[in-house]
Amino acid sequence: MITSLAIATLAFLITLGMTPLAGMAARRLNMMDHPDMHLKRHKQPVPYLGGAAVYLGFLLSLLTFKIWESSSVIGVVGVVSGTTLITLLGLIDDKARLSPAIKFCGQALAAGTLVACNMHVQFIHHPL
Repeated sequence: MITSLAIATLAFLITLGMTPLAGMAARRLNMMDHPDMHLKRHKQPVPYLGGAAVYLGFLLSLLTFKIWESSSVIGVVGVVSGTTLITLLGLIDDKARLSPAIKFCGQALAAGTLVACNMHVQFIHHPL
């Protein structure tokens, strides 16, 4: 439990530090989400790449704690593969506007990767 909390805390701190850098990189690369007054109602352009900052925080925290040494290696590979696929899909969509069908197929592939690696959500019931 302590390790999970430490990993989450480190991921949060890395993401917190990386987000402004991702925003600066997005501005330099002109990876901005511009308002269109139809679906995107924000007033000013908003930088993309926030998801990349979250992904880096997640990945770097796993690497720091060498999570594969204490967990199922196949599970770690599944989670890292799935999150990498979703992150890449998001980056491509930010730049090239993927169709909903392609996004859905990519998300299904990422979910399938988790299933293939025997990953599942486990609920813990703690009676009071």
